[in-house]
Amino acid sequence: MYATGPGSRVLIFQSGGKASGTHTQIGFTVADIDEEIKDLRDRGVVFEVYDFPGFDPTTSTATTGPIRAAWFQDLDGNLLSIVQFT
Repeated sequence: MYATGPGSRVLIFQSGGKASGTHTQIGFTVADIDEEIKDLRDRGVVFEVYDFPGFDPTTSTATTGPIRAAWFQDLDGNLLSIVQFT
């Protein structure tokens, strides 16, 4: 168990089950999403591509108001995101 801030905790454990769906399992706030995407791609991470308004496949990001986000899967197929508040 990890304390993440006042009154918040995250519990991480190994599971023998399947990923629970196509919705985001956890998101991480980042200061510079473009830099994070570059760094993660350099490490072999493949970002998801979607077809919906506000999604730019060239940057792998969706922009909705002041939020930019990108999604990728972990080794178990869980959908994770990185998010930048502009």
